Amino acid sequence: MLALALRTTTHTRALGSVTRSNLSVHRYPLQPYSISKTMVSLQGPTLKAAIKDDHEEMYLYFDEYLRNANDADAQARWTHLFTWEIARHAVGEEIVVYPLMEKYLGARGKELADKDRLDHQYVKEQLYELQSIIPNTSDHLLKMQEIMNHLRPHNDSEENEDLPLLEKVIGAEGSKQAAQDFKKTKGFVPTR
Repeated sequence: MLALALRTTTHTRALGSVTRSNLSVHRYPLQPYSISKTMVSLQGPTLKAAIKDDHEEMYLYFDEYLRNANDADAQARWTHLFTWEIARHAVGEEIVVYPLMEKYLGARGKELADKDRLDHQYVKEQLYELQSIIPNTSDHLLKMQEIMNHLRPHNDSEENEDLPLLEKVIGAEGSKQAAQDFKKTKGFVPTR
């Protein structure tokens, strides 16, 4: 799939673009991540879609961290984004999602929410330790990998077990409302 972007430039002929009166059309391939975000926003995201989108963003930041293995400054920036996204995401789930699980899923919801809270606490502790480790070192990489090794099964469990159970009970409209509440809550989380 291609996206079209308009640019005003006089240096596009060398790139093989069509130019008319300094207006040119360039074709850029869309990343799959961009496509899914666009589709979700057009349909009104469900809670599962909003949470899955956050999980994908975490994975993207980790992948960028790995791609910048020889650049300590870039790794520090990607680590900061990774940490920030996890912190905002965790608070959003703890304020919006887990109370809904406890309310609508009874004892099973409380059990799932408590397990997820323990997972979050573990990751928060690892992120705290990560802050004291210099980027672009083997210790930093090991800590990032340790965090991801814990996050992936946690995220998979939410996407495949917790959220389908919850959405089945709260329905499509309840899911969309919960997604809006989740996104709003993430917007109020401080950055430090």
